[in-house]
Amino acid sequence: MPRGFADQRLCRLFAIGLALAPALLGALSASADQTLHALTSNGSALRVQLKLRGETVISYVEIDPARHRLDIAQSPDTRGGSTLRQFLAQEGAAIAFTGGYLRSFVPPEPTGYLMVDGVELSSIVRDDRVVDAVVCLGRAPSQLTALSVAAASRFRRTDAHEDCVQAGPLLIRDGERSYDLGRTDRLGRLSGEFERAFLALRRNGELILGVSSSASLSSLQEALLAPEEEGGLAAQIGVVLTGATTAGMEVAGGLGYSFGTTSTPLPNALVVDAGRLERP
Repeated sequence: MPRGFADQRLCRLFAIGLALAPALLGALSASADQTLHALTSNGSALRVQLKLRGETVISYVEIDPARHRLDIAQSPDTRGGSTLRQFLAQEGAAIAFTGGYLRSFVPPEPTGYLMVDGVELSSIVRDDRVVDAVVCLGRAPSQLTALSVAAASRFRRTDAHEDCVQAGPLLIRDGERSYDLGRTDRLGRLSGEFERAFLALRRNGELILGVSSSASLSSLQEALLAPEEEGGLAAQIGVVLTGATTAGMEVAGGLGYSFGTTSTPLPNALVVDAGRLERP
């Protein structure tokens, strides 16, 4: 690998908040995804992995929905919100992950639909080109987490939905591209390169929470769609949750592991295994 290219990748890694020099240097010279951090939660391992695809760096966690529970948590500070690290501590969770776009930073307020514990907190937006999906979480007899993703234009709440958040664009559906990135948006939200937080579902049923370095939507769509042997995530469903200064992930362990931007106060967040983290 040319020195300049390696330096460029290293800068990208530091830009998304990773302070794990030995693992990063190993990742630069290896083709396989690298495990940066592992922890045990609810009796099962969770591993933060690093993927390099082209110039895009993706930090992600694979989650077995039969063993780990995802919920949407609401900040106790309705005016000031909570950072992801605060959500992690407040919920006693293994992971705190960005919970969707904001329509207002002060006070922090969500864009579109939000439901927590069956209580609707924010109304749905049905005709927006970006937030075109609603992600819902529930339970199933053999699963701690049951995921459903619906088009915002046709979404209807059901009794199976406990928590929901509006998100988008929905880039991958049924293992195929489901969003035309040639579309235009008068606010320019579909163009440019930004850090992006996403949720994906693989064919084997595993969920993925991931944060990318600055990337275009087309680059992220390619990374989500490509098979694993080609360095992709082989997603059957892939939806962006948010981007730029609200795209982040905080993982428990040591002094904490931060990916993306985790300091922005948020009204809500996705949390993994709230109250179930096994501490050493």
